[in-house]
Amino acid sequence: VPLGGVREVKLITDSQGYGNTDLADWCNVRWTAEAPTELRWKWLPAAGNLLVRPELHPCHLLYDDEDLPVTVVGPRPGPVAITITLTDETGQAVLQSDLQAEMADTGQGAYVATAFLPTRDLPNGLYEGTLAASATGLTPASRHLRFGIIASQIGSPAPGALYGVNHHEFCASYEALAAAGARYSRQWFCWDWIEHEIDQWSFNWHDERMACAREAGIETIGVLGGIGCPAWSSPDHVQAGQSTTHGCPADLRDWEQYVRAVATRYKGQGKVWESWNEIAGPAQNGRQGWSVEGYVKLHRLTYEVLKQVDPENRVLLCADTLAFVGKCLQAG
Repeated sequence: VPLGGVREVKLITDSQGYGNTDLADWCNVRWTAEAPTELRWKWLPAAGNLLVRPELHPCHLLYDDEDLPVTVVGPRPGPVAITITLTDETGQAVLQSDLQAEMADTGQGAYVATAFLPTRDLPNGLYEGTLAASATGLTPASRHLRFGIIASQIGSPAPGALYGVNHHEFCASYEALAAAGARYSRQWFCWDWIEHEIDQWSFNWHDERMACAREAGIETIGVLGGIGCPAWSSPDHVQAGQSTTHGCPADLRDWEQYVRAVATRYKGQGKVWESWNEIAGPAQNGRQGWSVEGYVKLHRLTYEVLKQVDPENRVLLCADTLAFVGKCLQAG
C-alpha cells in the first residue's frame, strides 16, 4: 500500500492449505492456527538486508495498461535504488529502468518503499529479467523475474466466447481466468468437504470459490459427485487408508439431501450441473457398487432435485465417451 496515500486492497485467503511456492511468490498471507494478537511481518528481511518483490497479478500477469508496482522492504529509512532489466521472448533487451524511492517507517519495525516501473508501453507477451534494489550500507537484493503482459478481458469477454477450463484451484486464479478470456469454470463440489458427518454442513471452501467466480464474471459448471464423497455415504466401498469414497451412495435419500442443499445454497449462481465425475469406467465394469442402471437412477434423481430448486438449472450427463452415453440412453 503506497505510504503517501490510501489504496483499497483486497485480501484473498484460501482455506485449502496448498504448499505452493508459486503462490507464495505473490501472496505473503497465510492462515495461522490462531489469529495473531499483533501485526507481524512474515517476510521481514534479515538484519542489514533488503527484500524486493514485484506486485504482479495472480499467475504472474500484468495487464497492458499498467506499470509494474514494486515493493522494497528494509531495516532502516533512506533512499533505495531500484533497477529492472527485461528481455522479450526472443531474448532482445526491451527495458532497462532505474528509479529512486524512499523507504519510510511503517511503525511495525520495517521500512517500505514503493515504485512503479514503466511497463505499460511494452507489447503483450512474455518477459524475463532481473529486479534489483540497493541502498548504502545494506546488502542489495535481486530476483529473477518472469511474467506475461496480456490485454485483460475482465468484465468484457469476447462476444460469443465459449472458452472454459476444468478448474478447482486457488481463489485468486479466477482473476487470471477472466483476464485470459475464460467464461466457464468446471468446478468440483466435494461432498465430503460439505457434509463430512451426516447433517453437519460446511460450505466455506466452495463459498470462497463461488464468490470469486461471481466477482470475476466466471460462470460455474458444478460437478456434484465423484470428487471425494464421505465414507459414510458408501461404507462398503472405502478403500484401505482412504477417508473418502467414490462408491455408489448406499441410500439415495442422502444424495438427494446433499444435492438439494448445494443447489439451494447456490441458486442463481450456478445454472449448469454435472451429476457425477468420470463414472463410465466404474458403471460399465461394476466397480464400487456402480452399474449403468445405477448411475442413470442417480442422474434422474439429480435432475429432478435440481429442477425443483430452480427450473432454469441445466443438468449434464457424465459423457466420458459417446458409447457410454448410448448405454445410459438404453438404460432409460
